[in-house]
Amino acid sequence: MEKVPNASFKITDFKISSFSFEEPDGKYNTLDIEFAPSGIYNSSTGLYQLTLGFVTIARKEEIANETADYKVVMKAHFEATFSFEEIIDIKDFPEYFYANSIAISFPYLRSFISTLTLQANVKLIMLPTLNLNSLSLKLKDNTLVI
Repeated sequence: MEKVPNASFKITDFKISSFSFEEPDGKYNTLDIEFAPSGIYNSSTGLYQLTLGFVTIARKEEIANETADYKVVMKAHFEATFSFEEIIDIKDFPEYFYANSIAISFPYLRSFISTLTLQANVKLIMLPTLNLNSLSLKLKDNTLVI
């Protein structure tokens, strides 16, 4: 049996640094989800700070000749810190790091939102499991090295 190698990075910390929620009324029947990923890599410590901006917008189904009606329901600012086994140059990051760091982080945000809306005794907002691979290039482009 072949030994599976350890991952080259791991999540070491996470937090929701800001959050807002306003329950939508019944006229809104669709939720749109938007993400804004960015990151900061500290080349002297080897720590990568992922920031995942998250917005949920409730809207009515658009009716012909009517202006779309929408309301921002939820905003969150999620931060996760990743460490590498050894300090590496950003050009040596494994290509899968960007997609995997988002995939590792999202369940924490998803769980927070589900738990919060359940405990608040409002209509439960349960985010679906999402394939966030499309955000990896955006995260890579929005990464700053310090």
